[in-house]
Amino acid sequence: MPPECRVMHECAPDPLVGLPEIPAHPPDFVLGAHFTQARADKIDLDPANWLWPEELKLVCWLVHTHELAFAWDASEHGHLDERYFLLYKIPTVPHAPWSQHNITIPPSTIGKVTRIIKEKISSGVYEPSTALYHSRWFCIIKKDGKSLSAGDVHEFE
Repeated sequence: MPPECRVMHECAPDPLVGLPEIPAHPPDFVLGAHFTQARADKIDLDPANWLWPEELKLVCWLVHTHELAFAWDASEHGHLDERYFLLYKIPTVPHAPWSQHNITIPPSTIGKVTRIIKEKISSGVYEPSTALYHSRWFCIIKKDGKSLSAGDVHEFE
């Protein structure tokens, strides 16, 4: 195997160092820069309604304390920390590249699909590519009208 394709194993720094201590009696809900009352209501931290009040306060405290770890919308999408997840190259064998044409997007939804794809590109969920490969795909706009379910259609032998 070529040296640039070998997986390197390194000891990553301890992710638990510097984390705040969990309080025995968490404070009442405190507004954060991202974790607001509206977002707390929207994500419903106790959907089954089985947490005790103190437990719910602790969940709110955890989310508030670590609010920068969450992507509150697509623009805050991030990537895995390379200190813990190293990049690597996958070796390939010589072969002919392939390209397939997409299933046509219905004209009635092309505006919504284009808008959603542009949002995903700007937030980093989708990345531009100049690869020689192109899989056939189709898309379905979900009921909320804001998200997209994209599928890959493989040919069966």
